[in-house]
Amino acid sequence: MNLQDSRLMQIRANLDRDLRLLAEYESNLRLTSDPKERMKCQSEIEQLKSSIALSKSEQQELSSPPEISRITNIPKLARLIVTRDGRQMVLIPAGRFLSGAQKNERELHAFYIDRYPVTKGDYLHFLESTDRPVPGHWPDVTLPQGRERHPIINLTCSEAMAYAEWVGKRLPTEDEWEKAARGPDGRLWPWGNRFDERLCATTWRFDYDQRDTTMVGGFSPQGDSVYGVSDVGHIWEWTASWFESVRYKVVRGGPWRDTKEPPLVINRSFEDDRAHDVGFRCACNADRIADILASVLIG
Repeated sequence: MNLQDSRLMQIRANLDRDLRLLAEYESNLRLTSDPKERMKCQSEIEQLKSSIALSKSEQQELSSPPEISRITNIPKLARLIVTRDGRQMVLIPAGRFLSGAQKNERELHAFYIDRYPVTKGDYLHFLESTDRPVPGHWPDVTLPQGRERHPIINLTCSEAMAYAEWVGKRLPTEDEWEKAARGPDGRLWPWGNRFDERLCATTWRFDYDQRDTTMVGGFSPQGDSVYGVSDVGHIWEWTASWFESVRYKVVRGGPWRDTKEPPLVINRSFEDDRAHDVGFRCACNADRIADILASVLIG
């Protein structure tokens, strides 16, 4: 089963669940006379209707995908590829999307972005293949068993950029990160507008000193964005965008600094140095992808 079929199955399951819940809340609304209970039912009904509409729209889009535009060097823009560093990248098509809490309309060219955050294993390979200095928090450059697939964190933006350049990529801009994570329709979480803790890491529920990373891909494809981007909100991630000055870089995602609420895709913060909860993923212009392409998984 390919990525698109898996996503369609998840959408159908979500639709069935939301339709059942909608029927239950509508029935409760008709039967109850308690004002607080009626307000609760009405609120849930509105959220469910919004979620159902988004799911139906995504289902229709995936069932009848638009033709993929053509560029020089590649016969078409494939939706899921593997690059020469062995990492999967997904296509974010050109077009408009709704940005920020105010849902301002922005437009971007087509680009590719890593499906998963860069892992400790990926970064270890980079260190072993180059003369880059080892991060101070990782002096022996060893990995405990089972941590290879956890996202690399505690790197500076310069260290993240050096890795990206080594693999022929770059850091995504803030707008690129948000569109990849949010899709074009301004949703609050990668999968829709209703939070579901089964679809993401629940780091924010733990005491701060007990928070940790988890293996990338553990919530895929159910927790992926409409484009197939995974592990959104797992960690904060560096971007190439400046935060209102030339000192701080924008980081997006979360959720280690959110103490009571699940991470929204509109989460935004900034950093000027390494931080224990900041990692990254890479991006690449669509018209440059032929330089680093290894194989196509989904055309």
